[in-house]
Amino acid sequence: RSQQSLTGAQAELTQLRDENLPKIYGKKPYEVRAALEAINLFNVASLVVKAALVRKESRGAHYRADYPDQDDKKWLKHVVLTKKTEGTEVHIRPVVMTKLFP
Repeated sequence: RSQQSLTGAQAELTQLRDENLPKIYGKKPYEVRAALEAINLFNVASLVVKAALVRKESRGAHYRADYPDQDDKKWLKHVVLTKKTEGTEVHIRPVVMTKLFP
């Protein structure tokens, strides 16, 4: 992952949303289920890309080539995405340490 690759993925997802998502439908129950699964997979991919663009570090499975180091001082935080009628809102919330510390 990098800013460039994530921005490219975001552009491709926007194109898919505009061109392909309106065409997804099903007449039979198994087709409806497959259509809903495809839409949900698209939504998850969009959220993952949006959250990955916000986090400017590498942490666990989230590795950014342009930010290869883990940065606990700036990024020991939760990236929370909230669905709104006009899109997705991003919130950065602190991690509350109880028993384990980095």
